Amino acid sequence: MRLPRLCGPIVRPGVEPTAIDGCTVTTRNYAAHARVLAESFLRHNPGASFTVLVVDDGDCGVGSAPGLRRLTPREVGIDEPELARRATMYTAQGLAASLKPALLQMLLAEGGRPVVLLDADGSVYGHLGALARLAAEHSLLLSPHSLSAHPLWAHDSPEQIFMRSGVMNAGLIGVGAGAEPFLEWWGERTARRCVFDAGHALMLGQTWLTLATCLFDHHVLRDPGYNVAGWNLQDREVHWDGDSPTIDGVPLRHFHFAGSYDAERPDLLTTQAHADWWPKLQGRTGVLRLSREYSSRLLAGGYLEARQASPAFDRTPGGALIEPWMRAEFRRALIASELEGSDEPPNPFSDGDEAFAGWLDGRARGRVDAPAGSDTDELLRALRDRESLLARIGELDAARDEAIAWARRVSGELEVLKGILAEVEAEPAPTGGRAALVVRDARRRLRRP
Repeated sequence: MRLPRLCGPIVRPGVEPTAIDGCTVTTRNYAAHARVLAESFLRHNPGASFTVLVVDDGDCGVGSAPGLRRLTPREVGIDEPELARRATMYTAQGLAASLKPALLQMLLAEGGRPVVLLDADGSVYGHLGALARLAAEHSLLLSPHSLSAHPLWAHDSPEQIFMRSGVMNAGLIGVGAGAEPFLEWWGERTARRCVFDAGHALMLGQTWLTLATCLFDHHVLRDPGYNVAGWNLQDREVHWDGDSPTIDGVPLRHFHFAGSYDAERPDLLTTQAHADWWPKLQGRTGVLRLSREYSSRLLAGGYLEARQASPAFDRTPGGALIEPWMRAEFRRALIASELEGSDEPPNPFSDGDEAFAGWLDGRARGRVDAPAGSDTDELLRALRDRESLLARIGELDAARDEAIAWARRVSGELEVLKGILAEVEAEPAPTGGRAALVVRDARRRLRRP
């Protein structure tokens, strides 16, 4: 398969330099994704810049090229104490999503020209000048999950899924001058409420965008060539004109390979079981070619090496896994402390493992006698599981001690039997009759393992 060049911008006659800054937020295990995205963005947009905010490792292999730079959370205004708080309450995905507003704010203030944020798991296939113009004109550019209706199912449907996860997709957002109030509003909400919590209408930072359409001037991107993904391919196909992909009769400019895309399984658009309603690629040669080419670029960009690295904040500095209930309990306590003006809870990255573990233990035990409720059930279950585990460890320790004692007792008895055997063998054996048979049988039994 012949792949287009990854490096070097495409310069076509009559194409003006793209007055736009692109960016993404990534963690070290998605470094290959960010590298492929940055290369594709810069290749198709001469004169543009691309910034990668790396949450947990400033030098994680996203590459280097003219127009590409890497930033750390500190460089976008997230100091170490705040990063430690977010690293404790959020998973890697939530942490990355919570930093999108800060990155957009910094780039917009710094460059004064439109900024487009793309999720790391995507690729650019064309010039994005239209996005720059729309963001400059409308301040806020949002991309919906779908531009056409989906069929209804018996009890659920893709459209209901969109309403739960957010009508707009946070994988493509454009901002221009005037978007500052939106970014401040969005950043305040993602700072403490960037989690998966369907019961409280939260799907990371994405569901907030549905409300943003009512609060801020904006433009909804309805060009079918952008933010194409498995969730909006139900009634359309990708076609190729040489090395240029198209969809719905227009150039395909950006494809979003979301849904835990696996570069080692390019015949699938997603490996998520709950996304089984996405179209299958069998017989869809245009999308299949797109997927295979993207897979090849990821693998060449260090995908296998990057995926072996776990996000830095999955564990405490001492190596203990930060479980979901721990993150949820810390987040609730932090929000309460900030509302009340009281001391915030300790976190492992600022205060150490021992302080964090001690606080969790005291918090859990203080709720043992509390009435069951939605905010305590998971914590109490975790505490009971912990106590059950400790009890089981105690049982196993007792069983081990008993086994050791039994082995020592048997070993002593064997020594005694060996002594008896030695004495028996030292005695002259009877030469005949019943006595001889008894002695021979005793000797045989004592030698048996």
